[in-house]
Amino acid sequence: QQRKMAGRYEIAILLIVIAVVFQHSKKQANVSPEEAIAEYWRKLDVEMMTHKKIMVGLNVNLDMILSGPKLLKELNVRALPPEVLPVFQTLEDLSRMLAYSMMHCAALERAFNDTEKFEEIVAAAEKLPHEVFIGGNAALMAQKMAELTGSDTSVYLGGLVGKTLGQSLHPRITYKLRRSAKEEIHMILEYSKGDKWGDVQADCANRLIFSNDITNSEMTELDNFMTEVGTSSPDVVVISGLHMLEQQPRNFRMKKILTLVSKLQTIEPYVNIHLELASISNEELIRDILVLVLPHISSLGLNEQELKSLLITGSGPSSLTNSQDYPTIGVVADMLYWLMTMTSSRLSRIHFHSLQFHIIAHQNNSWLFNHVAVTKGAEIAGKQACDDDEIVPEKMKLQIPTSFKLSTQYQQLEIREHVFDPTNPTVSWSRNDILFDFSPVLVCRRPLKTVGLGDAISSVGLLYSLKTGPGKMAPYFPDHKWPYPSMI
Repeated sequence: QQRKMAGRYEIAILLIVIAVVFQHSKKQANVSPEEAIAEYWRKLDVEMMTHKKIMVGLNVNLDMILSGPKLLKELNVRALPPEVLPVFQTLEDLSRMLAYSMMHCAALERAFNDTEKFEEIVAAAEKLPHEVFIGGNAALMAQKMAELTGSDTSVYLGGLVGKTLGQSLHPRITYKLRRSAKEEIHMILEYSKGDKWGDVQADCANRLIFSNDITNSEMTELDNFMTEVGTSSPDVVVISGLHMLEQQPRNFRMKKILTLVSKLQTIEPYVNIHLELASISNEELIRDILVLVLPHISSLGLNEQELKSLLITGSGPSSLTNSQDYPTIGVVADMLYWLMTMTSSRLSRIHFHSLQFHIIAHQNNSWLFNHVAVTKGAEIAGKQACDDDEIVPEKMKLQIPTSFKLSTQYQQLEIREHVFDPTNPTVSWSRNDILFDFSPVLVCRRPLKTVGLGDAISSVGLLYSLKTGPGKMAPYFPDHKWPYPSMI
């Protein structure tokens, strides 16, 4: 009798276990990839590195943000066929470039050389619904870093800061105020997925940026900023705005670049020097940055257009430079590997960001916690695009394939595909002495903000990364365990 009762208990327990497993499996099956990734991000509750002093320069301005198609209609400009141009001279140039940006979903930035016509555009924009915000890569990165750090971190912004911009900056940002300075205005022409301009319909939300900017294009604050850096012993120095030199004659550009390089060479090797790139069409300027500037920085932030431009200008492998507008994960990893290994330099980290995914490539034993940095960067992209404090999975869409190659050239990685697991979305792998950390992006279905996403991504990535050698380690090391995904 006792054996029968024991057998019944065992059967009952087994049935309960089966029921629990079934319910758990059913629940798991009902979880969308977006929900699984959002839950992983939510649980990754880790502290960022403490950087005592961060110095950011050089391009600062005011952004006037409005609908691109609506502005051109207000200006009575007709839609023209897409064309990529190095600079704008006329409203027709603007029409062609807006069409090109919308066709290729490309975030582009150009100079508008006609001052009188530019002022006419600004006047027309003021008649339409628009917003005015802090602008310029340097100002946006300083603002984000000040928002995310505490009182134990000081953030200095180098650049021409006037009264209006100064009133908008975070109260913990320090800067030299020029009350009487004429603040530069940049036009941010946004478009949403489905917007039309002539025969072109946008497949995603993005923007076209242009300006008639004298201060930033001449880098008038370069000497002042680098002098401050030289006397302040910073932990992190962020340089941005080199793309603004594009409209200057080559002799002028070279003078500014060589001045920057000479100042960079005096910074202690343990200081993290990060360069944030932006859209550049001038091949000579791209080559000067590649050959002269990159060897003297430790970290680089860029997107797919900027990465491809560096490879084309640097005569990278044709199998990579001939890739499509939206290169695959494996192709991007190969591009980053080429850039990291093309020459001996100080460069030891690259933070790549695109609409669908991010990758941080870094030299072994030079950086720590980039798996967290790339994840946090992807998370801030989704939050900021949807203008939410937290990730809302229903507003997001995962746009990477269910499986993908980690390289198209390196046989050990190329022979098989990685099957993506939304419950463990951060992927890490190595190729020789270069480590890669990958994270998908949850793309906002109806983005409310497209400006400054790259700056926010790179800022967050820097705050969660820790540079080690050469030289002394950064002054603070968190006393807690950091999760690390298994290496592939």
